[in-house]
Amino acid sequence: MAERMESAAGAHAAADLTSFAGQTETMKDRSIGRIVSVTGSKAIVLLDSMYDGKRLNISDRPEMGTLLAIAQQNTVVLAIVSALSVPVPAQGEGDNEIWIAELGLVGELRISDDGQSASFNRGVTIYPSLGDRVRVANTKELEWAFCGDMNGSVRVGGIRQDANIPAMVRVNDLLGKHFAILGTTGTGKSCTTALILRSILEKNPNAHIVLLDPHNEYATAFKEWGEVINPRNMQLPYWLLTFEELVEVLIGDTTGRKQEVEILQELIPLCKARYANGRGNEQSSLRRGGGDASRYTVDTPVPYRMSDLT
Repeated sequence: MAERMESAAGAHAAADLTSFAGQTETMKDRSIGRIVSVTGSKAIVLLDSMYDGKRLNISDRPEMGTLLAIAQQNTVVLAIVSALSVPVPAQGEGDNEIWIAELGLVGELRISDDGQSASFNRGVTIYPSLGDRVRVANTKELEWAFCGDMNGSVRVGGIRQDANIPAMVRVNDLLGKHFAILGTTGTGKSCTTALILRSILEKNPNAHIVLLDPHNEYATAFKEWGEVINPRNMQLPYWLLTFEELVEVLIGDTTGRKQEVEILQELIPLCKARYANGRGNEQSSLRRGGGDASRYTVDTPVPYRMSDLT
């Protein structure tokens, strides 16, 4: 008898969970307003203040940064809430108000024929029309928009709208162009930089990254991977010196020694050419068969032997 009661209770609990999950998904897919203006990359939505005759709860209203979806014939336009306003506030408690949400159109999803996959593209090819209904983007749409191709991407966190969905960064797209991490003091720019670089290195252990760290912020973040170079342990080869620096080292005061400077200026490219051609051990004259010195200048940063120069 007890076993039957326990089984019945479990069945009721499972039914309640299923019902709750269905209600949650329905809430995500239901309309929250309609398009009343479209201008370029922006749109304005007149938000519903009532649903089934009841006033919407605060949790049912879109927030700043919420990703919304607008279904079209073959695509789903995605837009982000950039502003919220009430043009005419209610004068009394319970009076109806007009709620407005301004949207930035960020891209669209092209859904496959079977509806099981989609590709996200920036920009919009089919604009929303007046009267189109707007809803909060569901979990699947958020995954298609923010995850994309997982193979060439690294995870840097979770998205704010649904923490269960990973925030992914495409490594090739990120490193193949200029980008910046901006923010005021204390907002976590250094932590974000370290997080992104660590995520890249974890998935690409053979990657090489040069990080300029004048304030010594990142040494502890990469201590198992990084080689820290500072003024105490940095050593530069002489062939990286500029010609002016080399003249200062080898000749010093150039007063009355113009001819020596000119000879040095002529010999350095010859030495670089000889080293590049693997002729460092030959005793032939540098001026004969020492390589094509015209490919090099005195400041070209390539190795050469000081013994050849001497």
